[in-house]
Amino acid sequence: MNIKIRPKELYRIDSKKAVALFSCLYVLVSLNSVPLRIIPSIICAILSLLFSIIALAIAYKTNSIVITKYRLGLFFLLFVLTFYFYAPCLGHPLNIGNLIVFSGILPLLFFEQKIYYLLFRYVRKIIVFVSICSLIIFVLLFLFPQNTIPFPSFEMNPISMTHIKHGVSYKIYAFVVTYIGYDNVIFSTLGVSRICGFMSEPGHWGVFIAFILIAELFLYNKRSWILILCGLCTFSTAFYLILAIMELYLIFITKSFQWKRYLLILLSVVLLLLIIGPELRQSLWDMAIGRNIDVDKSLDDRTSPMGMLVWNHFLNKDNTLIKLFGFSPFSMELKGIIVVDYREIIYDCGFVGTVLVIFVLLYNLAKVNLKHLILLLSVVGLIFIHRVWMFYMPYMYAFIIIISFACNYYNCENQESLYPHD
Repeated sequence: MNIKIRPKELYRIDSKKAVALFSCLYVLVSLNSVPLRIIPSIICAILSLLFSIIALAIAYKTNSIVITKYRLGLFFLLFVLTFYFYAPCLGHPLNIGNLIVFSGILPLLFFEQKIYYLLFRYVRKIIVFVSICSLIIFVLLFLFPQNTIPFPSFEMNPISMTHIKHGVSYKIYAFVVTYIGYDNVIFSTLGVSRICGFMSEPGHWGVFIAFILIAELFLYNKRSWILILCGLCTFSTAFYLILAIMELYLIFITKSFQWKRYLLILLSVVLLLLIIGPELRQSLWDMAIGRNIDVDKSLDDRTSPMGMLVWNHFLNKDNTLIKLFGFSPFSMELKGIIVVDYREIIYDCGFVGTVLVIFVLLYNLAKVNLKHLILLLSVVGLIFIHRVWMFYMPYMYAFIIIISFACNYYNCENQESLYPHD
């Protein structure tokens, strides 16, 4: 009997892919997805940091570490921001779980650029897969009476104070989340639930999809229709506005107006509006657009009365130190106060913290070329105004880092360096 021994190269693991894989695991755990909440939060936090450290260790062992002045500066700023948010300093209480999770982004700043490109591809594959599964659940909820899909599922209670106050609950099919709550009533006659992916609300998932679409646009000059369709089915105003910003970017910045695509979109929308009834048309308009442009539904009107009272007290009666440094991230929400805009970060983190976050974001975008910067800055600004609490989490900064370095690598590989400096 002849025994063939395969070359050792076949058993070797691509070190860069391994670094990207563990970095991807960090990003996924740091998202704080609903299915992972069955695991104690401190364990998830430790796991996320462990994945990040393993990625750094592999990169160090395989000489895949890159250290530049820009990266050191970014490390310093994110280090300061981490401790400003969650360490017991400047009157802020210790939040050990979030401190551990946020610290995990620091080891991910010094990899070769190819690793960030591989990382993007891994994250994209997962987002696309979950989006496909979410669309399947979306269709099944249309075909079956709501919440009676013949698939195994389990329910979870929300942790967000806003969702708790509105009586929202989650039903999870494997890892796909559907939620039952105040803004899902308009779809009850059709049995359709707004797509959430594996997150706790549609807008949250819509933002993640938007970042993947932006990266696809920068890298490949095209976007996945699956992701666009999934984003549209979130009925998230944030996603619709980001999609509109991307189209404006294509028309006015890249000068690539494609009339066939816009004609197809227009005809599809008209056909949809003709098929559904007038009541549902009005409900969809109110959900996606009307509630945000109606004069009677301004930011102040969408903020709870207690929120306005606390905000006015903060501006007029709290002492200077509190105004400068705030209380701590999520403190307004933990007090049961609903504020839906940028005022939340000013109250939570003070004016110093707000300026620090803005400075970190601008520094994070410093290596992006002008055309791409216009789009990214517009999207980041919209998220800052629309759902500023997302900047309390490391994944927002991680997405920008991944997009920047992935684009740099891809364009350099294609003999077109759009990001001339690292």
